Amino acid sequence: MRAKKIHSSQLRNFQICRLVFCDLQVNDLRVELESRNLSSKGLKSQLIARLTKALKSEQEKEEEEKEKKEEVNYLHIVCLSVIHVLHKNDSFMPFEKSFIISVCRKFIIQRICGGKRD
Repeated sequence: MRAKKIHSSQLRNFQICRLVFCDLQVNDLRVELESRNLSSKGLKSQLIARLTKALKSEQEKEEEEKEKKEEVNYLHIVCLSVIHVLHKNDSFMPFEKSFIISVCRKFIIQRICGGKRD
């Protein structure tokens, strides 16, 4: 019987990973490693360690992407709020409004593209 593809989101705990992998056959571990373009050679314990490391890395990457997306969404809401206030407030000169709006847009683009905050 062939094992289903394992996703990092299904295995959040390192110890659970080890327990689940110990129940898998070596061929199933090799299939999982090959599907991730990793070496499938070695003893079962080596395969388990390699797959556990890969899943941990996948999980960390997913969490980073989720955090970045949440931050960008938050920044977008803040910038939209600033733009809304600027349009309703007459105390700013048109060039000041344009400047603030352009700064907000540049900041969002910078964050989306992975730049660092100034």
